[in-house]
Amino acid sequence: MATRLYTVSGTPSVSPTPAAVWDATAAAFERLLLDTVASGFVQAGGLSPGSGVANDDTVRFQGIYGPLAAGAISGTVQGQVACREVNGATDARTQILIRVLDPPATGLRGTLLALDTAALSSEFVVSSSGAGQSRMSPRGGAVALASVTAQAGDWLVVEWGFRNHGTNTNNVFVRSGSAGATADLAAGDETTNADAGPVYRGWIEFSQTLALYVPAQGRSHGYVIT
Repeated sequence: MATRLYTVSGTPSVSPTPAAVWDATAAAFERLLLDTVASGFVQAGGLSPGSGVANDDTVRFQGIYGPLAAGAISGTVQGQVACREVNGATDARTQILIRVLDPPATGLRGTLLALDTAALSSEFVVSSSGAGQSRMSPRGGAVALASVTAQAGDWLVVEWGFRNHGTNTNNVFVRSGSAGATADLAAGDETTNADAGPVYRGWIEFSQTLALYVPAQGRSHGYVIT
């Protein structure tokens, strides 16, 4: 059964450093990922400037899920985020990286999905305000994952951001949805309503069931119980 994850309330009990392959990481922050919004969906992301260097990748937020049970992770992944660019010369589009990290979240177990280095497509809508339009992340819908065998206690880390194919430094907006959302963003690139993003939830969906490790006493689904 597929596993669809959302950014939700709660503090991840690990704080991984963004992958070194990103060109800009200063604006990144963590959000807990869960397969339910019962604990309260919260948005992640916001505005970051384009780097001014063509084909640079900027990470905007991390989603953290776990700890994972031991076992192979493979299949496909698809997802949706809300996006816009302030200046069309930025030529921005979605970027995503998915990794499995060890229990302290400091060592790499394996990369499930590497950065997308293909030519520009699905460029963000140009808008100086609002949440923008929904975009597939990764681009093009469901894509195949590399197989990674997780060990008990490992963490799934999803890093969302954008690639600017242009050299403009105006702001780019990437966000996982809105805190007031009551429904999920529909699958596919939105092309008509530039203000739909605020009322829907972003998500990331894996085609297989992601099993969780039975946590140590005092922890549940990756966040500390106080």
